[in-house]
Amino acid sequence: MAGEPTIEIVGSTTRESELRFVPSGRAVCNVDVAVNPRRKDGPSGEWKEQPAQFYRLAAWGDMAENVAESLTRGMRVVVQEIGRAHV
Repeated sequence: MAGEPTIEIVGSTTRESELRFVPSGRAVCNVDVAVNPRRKDGPSGEWKEQPAQFYRLAAWGDMAENVAESLTRGMRVVVQEIGRAHV
């Protein structure tokens, strides 16, 4: 999609993924991801740890089933979404 923002989250899963099915039968999988950002301090050139950020992500349909089968606690993940974040 041209002109749509790309959101990228790089972090680690904090617990096992949760697969469930809504009444219509569609799969949904919830995954929690922790991001530990670092920033380079300009004057000193040292890397500074920032407070951790936590995200709860949801995948739907076939992707939900693939995520549930593939991800376990502590895995490093890169999540990309094109479009708008639903906060």
